[in-house]
Amino acid sequence: MEKTLVQKVMSFTIIVSYMDEIDFEGLGKVVMKSKSATFIEVDVSDLRRVLTKLRLSGVKRLMTITGVDNGRDIEVIYHFDYDYHIINVKTRIEREDSKIESIITIYSGAKLFERELAEMLDVRIEGNREPQNVFLCEGSPKAPLRKKDEGKMKEECVD
Repeated sequence: MEKTLVQKVMSFTIIVSYMDEIDFEGLGKVVMKSKSATFIEVDVSDLRRVLTKLRLSGVKRLMTITGVDNGRDIEVIYHFDYDYHIINVKTRIEREDSKIESIITIYSGAKLFERELAEMLDVRIEGNREPQNVFLCEGSPKAPLRKKDEGKMKEECVD
């Protein structure tokens, strides 16, 4: 059944009022906030506290986890849906000692996403009890989404 314009406006008003209930400023550095999305940056040491606070605030749906090797460090971004509002929580970890604590005790749906992060970017997920590969078969390149070091790239190109 199609919603009327009044119902749609009322739904949007409710969503906006829900968003006001979450103190984004108290979670971390709010990089951007709009009607449809919020981007928050947090230190990796605060990640579990922030995600627990989101969960207790009613944010129950983890959509995915994104990992990006930007050459300096690895960005890990957690994407949540909260009544049609996207909440993105980004943290950074070192490339050399790339490890992060599992969040499956907060969001059980993170299990598969964490395993993908581990396989594709060689991020060690501390507390993950199932470290075996799901996506890459035996013989696949290790961490295919990791950027190569500049020195190694130059050596490979000089033949």
